[in-house]
Amino acid sequence: MAKKPITKEIRKNAVSKRSIVSKKTKSPAKKLSKNGLRKGLKKVPGSPSKIARSARVKKKTSNEKQFWLDDARNVRKIFYSLVFICIALVVSDAFYHKHTHYAFEGIFGFFGIFGFGLSFLLVLVSRELRKFLMRDEDYYDR
Repeated sequence: MAKKPITKEIRKNAVSKRSIVSKKTKSPAKKLSKNGLRKGLKKVPGSPSKIARSARVKKKTSNEKQFWLDDARNVRKIFYSLVFICIALVVSDAFYHKHTHYAFEGIFGFFGIFGFGLSFLLVLVSRELRKFLMRDEDYYDR
């Protein structure tokens, strides 16, 4: 790789070591207030991405073992991939011939809607069954 010739712009932007040292020694010590900020500055909340990054950094420094699904980005990836797969399956319903027994089975996306509806109904029924089947915490200890 050929070296670039030094131009005026590079010389203008270059900082000598002397100027860095002199800036360090001439600046007075910063005084911090009780909340850890320099005097006269207000604490401004960071952007959500900065807060999320700092949370991830804090998690990494702790002694707890980190799992793949602890990171919200990975959960989001799984969610959107499942949404994509569901949409692709509903769209694929238009590209094959169905051998139906009843007329309503031939409706576009019938089995996807039917499966979603029944799973939703199953959750509602199980919530009601819980009221009848649930026992006290100490049921087996008596």
